[in-house]
Amino acid sequence: MKKESLRKVGFSIAYRQFEPGLSEEEQKQLYEKTREREGYFHQWVTEETQSPQSGRFYDKTMALVEDLETGSIYKVETDLIKFKD
Repeated sequence: MKKESLRKVGFSIAYRQFEPGLSEEEQKQLYEKTREREGYFHQWVTEETQSPQSGRFYDKTMALVEDLETGSIYKVETDLIKFKD
């Protein structure tokens, strides 16, 4: 697929959270996961996930996104992606 046909997105690969008591290195790792990135949306995918509350399995929709900076591909939660013009 040509890059011109892909939509640009902003995304994170993890939710922001407050975690007291982290070392400086752990804080850097957490920031790296939660920072805003730019990338290309490729497609929607589903993955089977187990509910921690009930133990039942369900299909979860995720975005397949390519990191613009590194070329890495990530499965991204739907509420951690924002489509750009």
